[in-house]
Amino acid sequence: MYKSFNNIEEFNVYIKSKKITREIKKIIVHQLWQRKGNTFWGQKSLTGLDEYYKKKGKGRGFHFCIGKGKIWEFLDLNQQADQAVIESVNCNSLAIEVDSVINERKPSPRDWKLFLKTINSLMQLFKIEPNMLFLHKEFHDTPCTDFEKEYLLSELNKIV
Repeated sequence: MYKSFNNIEEFNVYIKSKKITREIKKIIVHQLWQRKGNTFWGQKSLTGLDEYYKKKGKGRGFHFCIGKGKIWEFLDLNQQADQAVIESVNCNSLAIEVDSVINERKPSPRDWKLFLKTINSLMQLFKIEPNMLFLHKEFHDTPCTDFEKEYLLSELNKIV
C-alpha cells in the first residue's frame, strides 16, 4: 500500500517529521505519460509500475508521483531510486514524477500546481538550489518530459 497525501500541507507534515538517513543533493524530474491510452489510478497504477520495474530487473524509478490531485509516495526517501541509468546521477538524488493527461501529454492544471508546490517544498527542505534540479532527459535519451528546464524553473518562480 502506497502512502498518499491530499494536499501539500499533509505532505509537508509527513516529510518534515521523517528521519532521512541519506544526503539528498539534487532532484530529478520525470513525467509519466501513458503510450497505450491508460490513465493513472493511484494504488493500482503504482502496483503496476512496481511490477514493470521488477520484470526489467530494476528498482523503483522515483520517490514521489503527483497524480489524481494527490502526492503518492512510491519509494522511501531513504532508498536510492533506480531512475537515470547512471549510478552517479542516482546517488544523493530524489526523483519526482508527474502524471499527464492522456493524449495531451501534459499534467492536469491541478496536478501541475501540486507538482510545483511539492518540488518547491522539497527544494526548501533539503536546501536544493535551482542548478541541482534536473530533468531525466538530461541524463538519458528519453521523451520523459515534454517541458524544458527553463520552463519548469520559471513556473517554480511563480509560486514562490
